[in-house]
Amino acid sequence: MKKLVFSIIIALVLVISGVTTVAAYEGHEVDVRAHVENAIWTETDDLNFGTVFPEEQKESDFWIGLSQSFLDQTVYSSVQYSLWWEPKPITDPDSQNPALDADNDTYYENIYPYITLDIDGNTPSTSGQRSISGVKAAGLGALSTPVDTTDNIHLVLNPPVFDGWYNSVTDPKTPSGVLSLENKDYVVTNETFTVADGSVTVGVPKTDLGNILKIQVEDIVVHTGS
Repeated sequence: MKKLVFSIIIALVLVISGVTTVAAYEGHEVDVRAHVENAIWTETDDLNFGTVFPEEQKESDFWIGLSQSFLDQTVYSSVQYSLWWEPKPITDPDSQNPALDADNDTYYENIYPYITLDIDGNTPSTSGQRSISGVKAAGLGALSTPVDTTDNIHLVLNPPVFDGWYNSVTDPKTPSGVLSLENKDYVVTNETFTVADGSVTVGVPKTDLGNILKIQVEDIVVHTGS
């Protein structure tokens, strides 16, 4: 009797083991894929005011907008974005005219203190914009379907003056800012010029200003009721 019970148990174990073995070789496939695109586009990644002079005013524009893929879909209604002034590292490969780095920190001196910026003619609010160390908040914006699909970013540059060449009494207007030689905002280089009776060597103040204006998507909003 004991041998019969033992044989039955062995048979059950073998049957169960066989079922388990068969199940382990059963496979199913699920094809998982996604097509990834940006929700917005920017017209340019380079905006250079070129050589400017103290208290001169220069303006420039660029556009951002909703991508065609975003316009084609029906799930989302709008994109909320933020603008940031980030430090711009000096990576100028021009060995003949390298970018000036007066304070030797490997970054351009900031240009954003001398720039006013608007979106479609309105000064963007920074209220509620998150705080990031080392980065300057420049404002919040939004794009939405079907009508507000592009934004014009308008920048006005009012170059600062050099402290040794500025007189608050006689200067015709209040400057947008004053660059300090003591703080190493600029350098003075000697240049030789030809005049009627020979040549003269004078110290010329110079600086290179620059930042990266970052457009960061903060949120993509679902259509109400979706």
